[in-house]
Order: sequence, then structure tokens, then C-alpha cells
Amino acid sequence: MVHFEQLEEPVPHVEEKSERTDRIKEEFIAYVGTLLERAENLIGKGTLAEVYPLDSNPDVCVKIINDSEEFGTISPLRVGAPFYNSASLEAQFLSDLQPISGKVGIPKPYYSVEHLVADPKGKSAKVSALAMERLSAVSIDDVVTGREDLPPTFDGHTFWTELEKFITAMHERGIYHRDLHKGNIMIGKTDGRPFVIDFGTAAYATEYDAYERTTRRGNVVTPFIEDFAGLRTSRRRLEEHLVDINK
Repeated sequence: MVHFEQLEEPVPHVEEKSERTDRIKEEFIAYVGTLLERAENLIGKGTLAEVYPLDSNPDVCVKIINDSEEFGTISPLRVGAPFYNSASLEAQFLSDLQPISGKVGIPKPYYSVEHLVADPKGKSAKVSALAMERLSAVSIDDVVTGREDLPPTFDGHTFWTELEKFITAMHERGIYHRDLHKGNIMIGKTDGRPFVIDFGTAAYATEYDAYERTTRRGNVVTPFIEDFAGLRTSRRRLEEHLVDINK
């Protein structure tokens, strides 16, 4: 079992507070503690984080990031990854991109919290959690692997054109996603609208240094996916799949 004191006051990322957002905050605090003790109903998983539904609110999900190797309920995450954003920083990217998202949807952030906890062996570990909008969408990866059907309202030309516009506008704002792949590009279930998720490795940068990282030994490496290259690869994979199933 994970032992922790009362979580710190969550950082709000909503423009205007309301009874609804206050309720999300209360449920979020309670749910983070529950997840650390008994993680259930996983809906998404990346290299360094896991996403769960907020049971008391179907429109909200919770992203959990922790750096402990001892939590039995949350997958061990890769330690020593300074390029991975905290929940609060990821929420900042989501907030900054809301005004330019246009016809491309991104999750709305609600609250984030970070707290030190003691794992089962008494070691200190940092837990970072983000409550955000849960999207009614399927990822391109879900479609090409056959886990989900392609939404019937999907229009390829419009879909990819809007994504290209969004990435261009995002770069003009000095934001780079850096992990744009078929698992992080989603298609709206009802309207075929494009969505972009997971800004866990996003950065404020310029085109000259957006995809570089300096290691502890001083070496410059490029461990990130170039945004437009990731978009092209995702498009090619989906189009190949559609040809295979004759759509």
C-alpha cells in the first residue's frame, strides 16, 4: 500500500470556476489517492504515464505520472527522464493551445497536483496527476490495429489539412509536440474531427532546437519525433490500413 499525507491543493487550470469545476476538484483529490492504492480501468498508457477514467464523472480522466519503481498498481516508469513534463506543465501547454486549436481538438485541463509519497519500501517518490477532459474519440493506432472502427464521418482530406494548419499555428506560438504518432492523434467518434493528445514531452522552443536534448555528459541528442514527420507517418499508416480493408 502507498502511504501519503493529504495531497497539496491542486493547481487550477480552468478559466472560470463553477460548481462543476469545484466538484471535479474534490473528486480528483479523492481519486488520486484511490488510484495509488488500487489502479483499475486503465484507458491509456504511454512510456511514462497512465490514464484512468474519473469514475464519478464520465467526462473527465486522470493522467498519473510517478517516478517510483516500487508501486505495484502503477506501472514502473523510466527514472531520470528530465525531458518529460510534469502534470502542471502539460496543463500549461493545453491551456496555451486552446485559443488556436480551431477545428482540431485538444483536451481541456482542469486541475493538476504534485506530491511526494512513500512507496511500499519507504522510498520517496513524486506523483504528478492531471485531471482533464476525456475525449470521445479513437486513436489512429486503435483503428489500424483493429481495436476500433474508423468513425463513419471521417473525411481524410479535411482531417489531415486541419492537422497541418494546427501544427503550423502551434509552431508559430513556439510550441512543439515532439511525440506526434498514431497513438496521439485521435478521430472524433461522432464528427470525425481530429484531436491531438499527450503533451508530456512538448516544449517551448524554436525550429532550430525543438527536437534536441543535452545529456548529462553534454552530448546533444535528438530523441524526439519531428511533428510533421510524425503526422506523415501516421497518415501513411492509416491510408495503408484503409487500402487493406478496401475503404
